[in-house]
Amino acid sequence: MFSVIIPLYNKELYIERAIQSILNQTYQVFEIIVVDDGSTDKSVDIVKQINDKRLKLFSKKNGGVSSARNYGINNATYDFIAFLDADDEWLVDFLESIKMLIEKYPNCGMYASGYYADLNGQRSIIISSVQKGNDFIVKDYCIKPYMICHNSMCIDKKVVNKVGLYNSKLIVGEDIDFKLRIASLYNIAYLNVPKSVYYYGTDNNSFSKKIKLKGVFHFFKWYFYPYKNKYSLFMYATKKIVELFKRAYLPALYKNRMSNNKQKQPV
Repeated sequence: MFSVIIPLYNKELYIERAIQSILNQTYQVFEIIVVDDGSTDKSVDIVKQINDKRLKLFSKKNGGVSSARNYGINNATYDFIAFLDADDEWLVDFLESIKMLIEKYPNCGMYASGYYADLNGQRSIIISSVQKGNDFIVKDYCIKPYMICHNSMCIDKKVVNKVGLYNSKLIVGEDIDFKLRIASLYNIAYLNVPKSVYYYGTDNNSFSKKIKLKGVFHFFKWYFYPYKNKYSLFMYATKKIVELFKRAYLPALYKNRMSNNKQKQPV
């Protein structure tokens, strides 16, 4: 039922944990597609040592996380595609929870849960504070988009035919762009319980990427996406564009602010 895509680049310290968290799932109908994006450490050797026929390893030249995810999507055989970064993990019932959402809300384009944000062992719960209840259709994604991270979402493969693949030209913000395109055209079913773990403190994650100012200008396209609530889209897009400009112009200041924010993480 599920194709799980793991983009892999130099994560030898974490990749086994990520894969084992999939193999330990209470729901066992899945394939794992690991796309090695030109790793230079022992990541690939570790994957090869894991013996499970559902695990598929592909290797390609380094092209970035978006190209790796796109490669995985193009090689997926199941109808639903879930994503897990190589340094993160799922709780044992993540896939079972997503399956429940699919059965209850069969016509959505995205299915997602809350998650734990982990910084050096300190965890914060990220869920919806806007809508109440155990599960629901998200009324306005742009109001609290960070309640869904890449490791806590699953998409219907048919969605890609309409919204397209990841924009591989984007160094950062590729996940924001992809989710926003989906939210503009499809409903999102949400489980208001954390079922995955996003680790902030690992090496080579999104916060360590350098932003080129030229790449930020793409995000002005967000204002013209066919999102139903134009006001919340405007507010969200503006906030993210300002944040990305700060990261491009003032990387040292932004890095210090993010460090302080993560230590105070809300929720």
